[in-house]
Amino acid sequence: MKALRSYLVLAAIFAAVWAVVCWPQPQVLATKAYPHQDVYFNMWRLEWLAHASIHQPLHLLDGNMFYPETRTLTYSDAVLVEGAFAAPFIWLGFPPVLVQNLMIFGAMIASACAMFALVRYLTGSTGGAVLAGIAFGFAPYRFEHVMHLELQWAMWSPLAFLFLHRTFETGRIKYGLLTGLMIALQMLSSIYYGVYLSTLVGLGAVLFIIAILTTSWILGIFGLVVLGIAAWLTTIFRGA
Repeated sequence: MKALRSYLVLAAIFAAVWAVVCWPQPQVLATKAYPHQDVYFNMWRLEWLAHASIHQPLHLLDGNMFYPETRTLTYSDAVLVEGAFAAPFIWLGFPPVLVQNLMIFGAMIASACAMFALVRYLTGSTGGAVLAGIAFGFAPYRFEHVMHLELQWAMWSPLAFLFLHRTFETGRIKYGLLTGLMIALQMLSSIYYGVYLSTLVGLGAVLFIIAILTTSWILGIFGLVVLGIAAWLTTIFRGA
């Protein structure tokens, strides 16, 4: 319960940071969004998922466009996780613009909290973790892509690395399962980030294994570099 209260306070701090850097967006959160065509695409995807999950759940991916084609929602990121979070708001009658904005800006705050958790665990520094959360959640890149819903949902990546560390440090299966769950959630939130994350977690796991076998991080890093060079050379020779 104490940990929950701490993270609620932390979320409030990051929300305050968001309000400052995004002002005057907080004043018009329910009525205005970034003027870009992808904002309409975001609203359509979220509204469709909320509608189909009740009326035709077996055809969730058969978006109502390009008829009679099927699985049209998969022509882009299907944003299934975002849709699951947005659906209750849509069912309650929240305006589409407000729901879209909550999913965009809420993801920034959640990403900041997730990075805080990772850095706090690795360093033990609360101040450093807060700064890392701000950097990850509110970097200029975020605002360059403020119209791209799926590119804001990166909160699962820091949590995947957090649980990866816990897996190798404790040897407990539950942390391995949680690592896999975070990768799955990232893939279902953003295919781009899901591919990046699964690749990096795999490399991280190899590094952990090498380090355990050699009992030396230097040798572990060297071994990983050798494996990377070998894979690169193999690709070159196969293409030659």
